[in-house]
Order: sequence, then C-alpha cells, then structure tokens
Amino acid sequence: MTTELMTQLGYVLAAGLFIFGLKMLGSPATARRGNMISAIGMLVAIVSALLDQGIVDFTYIAAGMVVGGAIGAIAARAVAMTAMPEMVALFNGFGGAASLLVGWAALSPDSGTFTLITIVLSILIGGVTLTGSLIAYGKLSETIGSGAITFSGQQIVNSLVVLGIFGGAVMFCMLGPQMSAVSADKTDKTSVVSQGIPATCSTQAAAKQPPLSGECLGDVFGDVC
Repeated sequence: MTTELMTQLGYVLAAGLFIFGLKMLGSPATARRGNMISAIGMLVAIVSALLDQGIVDFTYIAAGMVVGGAIGAIAARAVAMTAMPEMVALFNGFGGAASLLVGWAALSPDSGTFTLITIVLSILIGGVTLTGSLIAYGKLSETIGSGAITFSGQQIVNSLVVLGIFGGAVMFCMLGPQMSAVSADKTDKTSVVSQGIPATCSTQAAAKQPPLSGECLGDVFGDVC
C-alpha cells in the first residue's frame, strides 16, 4: 500500500469517525464515547496530513496541534458542565470543517479518479458534519427550536438535492481527469503556437521585402559597383 493511498484512506476514515462521533453525542449514554471517537478522528486526520508531504509544512501542523490543544484545554476548564454538550458539538463541527478544508486542499489537476472520489467524500462528509453540528449546537443551547422544521413537498426537495449532489459528484469524479487532460493539451498547444509565432512572422516579413539589387548589396558590404 502506497503512502498516497494510506493518506487518502486516512482522510475518509477520519471523516467517518467524525460522523459516528457526532451521532453518539446525541445521547448522554454515548456522549463520552462519541467525544473520544471524534478525537481519534482528528488524530487520524492530523497523521494523514503529516504523511502527505505536499499539503503544508510540518511546522504549521505542529503549531496547529499546540494551539488547538490549548484552546481545547482552556475551554474544557472554563465551560460549565451543563454547557459541555454545546461545546462538544461546536468542536465536532470544527472537525467537519477541517475535513472539508483538507479535501479542498488535496485537490489538484493531477488527481486521479480514486483521489477525486475520496476528495468528494471528504468534502461532503465534512460539510454535513459541520452543518449538523451547528444545528445540534443551536438545539442544545435552545437558540433554535427543538422541533423538526417541515414544509410541504419537503421529501421532493430533499430527493432533488440528493440527486443533484450525487450527479455532481459523479461528473466531478468522471470528468475531472478528462478536463485536466484537455486543459494540459490546450496549454501545450498554446505554448507551441506562441513559440512558433516569431519564426512565422519573421518568415512572412522576409517574404514581403523586395529582393536586394547588386548596387544595394554593394552599398551594404562597402563595395563600389
């Protein structure tokens, strides 16, 4: 198993752990375990980022771990126990945002189909985790109502949204390499054409000039006819 494959699988595993951890936070009986699973997911994401040399320098990753750990330690001591679920929901949402940003940062024109699939999953799962955590925070803090928000035709709208996401993901994964190849081919052709323009222009300019007479040649070379 190559390092790149391990890195991509690590991203997907981390995003999955974030989702399961968020689900477990919905019940007091499993909230502690959910928090631990989310922390493991963050660890897997950081290790995957460390394995991927091209994302960011190790110095920034270490600094991020120190700053994030300090914020977590301060918040864990300063926040009251009654407000702990809201804090955990926000932290888990930050983990989803991190998964989303990691997927975005891993995108490149040279990405293969498998890499694009993992990027789509990372962005999709991270986005769902982020928005779900924000909703969970709003309900736990009673900022928004605890009841479900429904409207007429909601199932149809939800189905269209899911189909749109699925269709967009398929197009992104299937057409991504083709678009990259077309873009690279156009770039190569543009480079060839731009390199050929000076020679073509010089040839055309030379063809338009009238032939030099013997007298003119003599004047040029200093000979007297």
